[in-house]
Amino acid sequence: MSEDRSNGYEGIADVYIAGRGTRALVGDSIGAAVVRAWAQAFSPGATVLDLGCGPGEPSTRILREAGLATYAVDASPAMVAAFRERFPGVPIEENTVEASTFFDRTFDGVLAWGLLFLLEPAAQALVIEKVARALNPGGRFLFTAPKEPVEWLDGMTDRPSRSLGAHTYERLLRDAGLTLVAEAEDDGENHYYFVEKAAGHVFVVAEGFGKRVIPKQSPFEFSIDAAGSLSLAVGDQRAIVVASDFSVDAAQSLTLAVADITEGPSWPLWWLQTGPYRVPLPEGWRAHASGFIDPSAFDLLGPDGSMIFVQTPQRTPGIDHMVGPGQRIVARGSLTTGEWVTVQYVHEGLSYAQRHARVEIGGRLAVVTLQCRQDALPLVEPVHAFLADAILGQ
Repeated sequence: MSEDRSNGYEGIADVYIAGRGTRALVGDSIGAAVVRAWAQAFSPGATVLDLGCGPGEPSTRILREAGLATYAVDASPAMVAAFRERFPGVPIEENTVEASTFFDRTFDGVLAWGLLFLLEPAAQALVIEKVARALNPGGRFLFTAPKEPVEWLDGMTDRPSRSLGAHTYERLLRDAGLTLVAEAEDDGENHYYFVEKAAGHVFVVAEGFGKRVIPKQSPFEFSIDAAGSLSLAVGDQRAIVVASDFSVDAAQSLTLAVADITEGPSWPLWWLQTGPYRVPLPEGWRAHASGFIDPSAFDLLGPDGSMIFVQTPQRTPGIDHMVGPGQRIVARGSLTTGEWVTVQYVHEGLSYAQRHARVEIGGRLAVVTLQCRQDALPLVEPVHAFLADAILGQ
């Protein structure tokens, strides 16, 4: 007997389709007005992903009526078959939302109506992270889940459902680089979360010593001074220092124009936090984020022109496939959480080195790359090894 990946909905698909499949004929269900208003705020032709679409009634129909280019995913074969019968021109994938290949694309909006709370907590967090990565700058995400943390048995499948609660959802969204902008309830007491991915916003923050430092714009640079205080340079404004012993209010008063400072973790180090991972900021290095291509990406700039950067691609190549044309492997080994390889190459008559570490963070793979002149490698290689071992997934 094959595994049911649909959280029990394949087993009750006939009943569900009979109720939802005729909705266009008998009128919309409770909450349809909320989704319709959300959909109509997009420009015609905008791309929207409907997660857990079921037979497509009424969610996909509403998105199509708003003139949106709609994609859909559902794990129930019977639901997908009913969907294809009703919406033959709409791309749909039969898959769990966590594993959907549609997350390899980007979208202007994502809808998860009545879905997220059907998943395990870890899967909910993973979906939020994937939504954040798939949304275009300025994109919007709408999902439903009870406002308070609660568990109950689904009325149709008799399987456990769980809301993580508004406070946890807000934190997961924030950590993924998304902003919870509003909440609402419909006549059926369904709770809605309206989420946005700001255009050009900074998704790299510094955390430590009870503070979270969020630059208001990019490009920017973080660095640590000799006393261990955090320096922030934003645009033309430089040398804004957040000392480890400052209160949140005192630090905010100094950085009002360039950063928002809130209460944060009490780690005795400054860490750089993005959605997928966090990494300590080494003394003597600068974290530079342009925000132009990927708002959650940054480069660590060190002595003698050395640079370290982290990549978390959807598919991470094996360590032997990280050797480019004209490069040769000179060393390799293992780390606590992965493996590394060092290559050498010549560019414009100068000898350079790259050290790639393939590590696991929070159940996913990442590549931490050091690039430097060959003669600087003994100086900066220990920093790369430290960061590769210290990087933590969210």
